[in-house]
Amino acid sequence: MKKEIFKNITLVLLITLSIFLFYQIWFSEKLWPDGYNFFTINKQNLLKTIGFSNTTDKVTVAIEDIIMPKRLVITGNGKRYIATKGSDEYRECYSTIVKIIANMDTTTSKSVSADKSEWNAALKSKSILLDFGSVYSTDLLKKINLLLPGSAVKDVIITPGDTIIPKPIMYIKDYLTGEIFKLTIDISDSDIEDIIETYVSAENVKNMPFAFELGFDKTKEEGNITNNILLDPNIIIGLKNENMQAIQSYTPEIITDISNYPLVLDNILKLFNLNQNSTRRYIEKNDALVFVDKSATLKIHPSGLLEYSAENGGINLYSESVDNKDAVPQAISNIYSIVRNIMRFCNVTEPQLQISSDLYELSKQNFTTEIDIDYFVNGHPAMILNNDNPIHPVSIKIENGKIVSYSQYIYNLNTTGSMLNTTPMIKALDNLYSKLSNTENELIVSDIYTSYASDTHGGVKIAWCAKLKGSDKIIFIETN
Repeated sequence: MKKEIFKNITLVLLITLSIFLFYQIWFSEKLWPDGYNFFTINKQNLLKTIGFSNTTDKVTVAIEDIIMPKRLVITGNGKRYIATKGSDEYRECYSTIVKIIANMDTTTSKSVSADKSEWNAALKSKSILLDFGSVYSTDLLKKINLLLPGSAVKDVIITPGDTIIPKPIMYIKDYLTGEIFKLTIDISDSDIEDIIETYVSAENVKNMPFAFELGFDKTKEEGNITNNILLDPNIIIGLKNENMQAIQSYTPEIITDISNYPLVLDNILKLFNLNQNSTRRYIEKNDALVFVDKSATLKIHPSGLLEYSAENGGINLYSESVDNKDAVPQAISNIYSIVRNIMRFCNVTEPQLQISSDLYELSKQNFTTEIDIDYFVNGHPAMILNNDNPIHPVSIKIENGKIVSYSQYIYNLNTTGSMLNTTPMIKALDNLYSKLSNTENELIVSDIYTSYASDTHGGVKIAWCAKLKGSDKIIFIETN
């Protein structure tokens, strides 16, 4: 009898203890984070599964990947092969030329002066033109093994030797002074010849003249009217209309519904030195998600626009111990890393990036400047239309070596498979001359090009754009 009573008491105690432990586990301890719903798919876990939201795998960008020519022009046998960054043909062509550049030793040859006629003759004969699109300091170009005379460079020409000089020759034009330098390169002449012969024999070579070959780089008198709007001599004139691949743009769901992607949001905030736990968060009337702390504000618009502004300080772009000569390359690499990391966090297909601003006066750590960056798709920049005005998709303002303002349009830009016809460049030039005709000062058009123009509703059209020498402003050319 006593034994039965003892068993019953023990059983009651065990049951009571089990109930107590059950209560502690299920009601006092959190087995899953706040906001978890057992009966829905957690989007963030899905992102982890497909593998593009890892906070530790941030993209770093080498300066060599940034400072590459915007355009390669190979001339020979009366034909021209043109490859623009972002196109399929560019990758292979640039890779071939880079191997030649890696073997160049420009330090053993003393530069001599050359004149404009030699420069033009080099462009018209067998040659390889490296057009960087923007003006870079020669110190910056050292990072891709181009040790050049002068202070600022936009174009470099490489030509095979001749009967007098059997070695390849490099021509360099100093952007600030206009002085032209000539260097003899100690590599095999056949290497340059082989590249030229290979590419001018391709199916997609073109018979397109440089602006200087048609006299567009010179002032003209037409009756009582003086045409003082000149083209950069190296602009290539398209005489026919061409086809471009059509593209579509759309804002990724991660941005339009960013609140449901806390890990992605946390990644983006960390890029701008912000923390979800220490910032004030609210939603504006336009549905932009805003984060504010005492040092900065970050806005993420459902349209795809991300905006950052520093109230004081800003984001350091280089380590304090870096030398002056390495400060600018490190800063540019870090800027590119921010742009590409944001794209990666948001699952955006990364286009080629091209700096649209001149970078030749940034020679010290505490520099101040504004840098615009373009997306390149199928060899053409993709502009953003803001109230019918084209703007760069990425714009950064830097003060004393720190980012104080940053904006980026986060779009997916994909080809549709169809083709669109462009307006001939000559018509675009006529409209540009009409737009600028009221000026009395001489103007030099540094570039004119076709681009994709994307509005905030996903519509994309083809447009002609132009830039003036010394200005980052885009001139939108109506051609209809």
